[in-house]
Amino acid sequence: MSNRHKTAQDEEATESRQTPPSRRRPTQKTSSSSSTTRVLPYPLRTRTPPQTTFTPVASDSRLPRVSLDSSPNGADQAILHLVVYGILKSTVGQRGNTERKLGVFAANGASFDGIMHQLWEKFSGNIKVRATLVNDTWSVETPTEASWNSVIQFKVTGRIVPAAKSPHLLNKWVATQRNSTVNLTIYEDGQQIANARMLDEFLQACIRPQPTDPSGAAAESLLRDMVKQLQAIWGNTYQASAVTWRMWANEIMRNLDRPTWERAVLDAPPNRLERYLSPVDGQVHEHLTHLTRSTQVALDTINFALADNAELKRDWEAFGRRLECQRRALEARKETLEGFLNDIPLPTAAEVHDPLPTMPNIEDTEHQE
Repeated sequence: MSNRHKTAQDEEATESRQTPPSRRRPTQKTSSSSSTTRVLPYPLRTRTPPQTTFTPVASDSRLPRVSLDSSPNGADQAILHLVVYGILKSTVGQRGNTERKLGVFAANGASFDGIMHQLWEKFSGNIKVRATLVNDTWSVETPTEASWNSVIQFKVTGRIVPAAKSPHLLNKWVATQRNSTVNLTIYEDGQQIANARMLDEFLQACIRPQPTDPSGAAAESLLRDMVKQLQAIWGNTYQASAVTWRMWANEIMRNLDRPTWERAVLDAPPNRLERYLSPVDGQVHEHLTHLTRSTQVALDTINFALADNAELKRDWEAFGRRLECQRRALEARKETLEGFLNDIPLPTAAEVHDPLPTMPNIEDTEHQE
């Protein structure tokens, strides 16, 4: 009896494992000695499909889940997917507790180069310069997308992924990381700065302004040069006082990072300085100003000519008055002479004798031989 009952329970368990949960019902067992319904002692269990767990790699904190279904290019169906966790470092040997976390980003693309392009667009703003050391001499290069590999590193479970792989191997590697999160370490000044000492040497040689004042700020000569650069670039757009130009230059140079100054002078002025700047007159306004000035000059010339004409007229009237006065003076003298003639009677020509015939002739003795 007991063996038969045990065999029946085994058959029940086997049937329960093979039968889907939705079709399973409690089994009734009828005994020859009793008609009591007996229920199995274990509860019914419902099987659920297996679920994929999202496990972050090489990170102590839990990372947020990122959907891989959305692609930046909606029209193109991405083939490769790579989820990265961005980390920003100043040196290669910087400790993890001092590095800056940039968060999780999912990149999709048809190839590894397409994924790298998306990573460049997302994280390139965190790169300051690309430091290079040649013959113990530091120099600065502008970071470009072509040199993107020289300022980043991929790490999986603490191991660095070699960047010198072929495109085929890189595509294959990305495919294997579909359900993983890869650490993307970004070095803001490049990978040639290994420690804090090299960083200080690089900053002293290429970043910090030379010369400086006793407080460590940029010297007055550098400030004047920056003001000249701003006026050369923005002088045709804005007009401001000398103090405002110096405030703008100080705003750019306050970070003491020389390579960023060249890009900062091309940026728009800070919001707090906009109220001190006024726009320069446009070309139309300048043309109208020149036209008005030219017309005013011509009008002034006509006014001067009219003034000369009035003065000449006054002179002409004065000459007329002088001629009239002279005429009157001559007429007065004429009347005076005529009065004399009237008072003194003159003899006639017949009454006047010629003295020559009566005058004796004197001999010429000087010319005699």
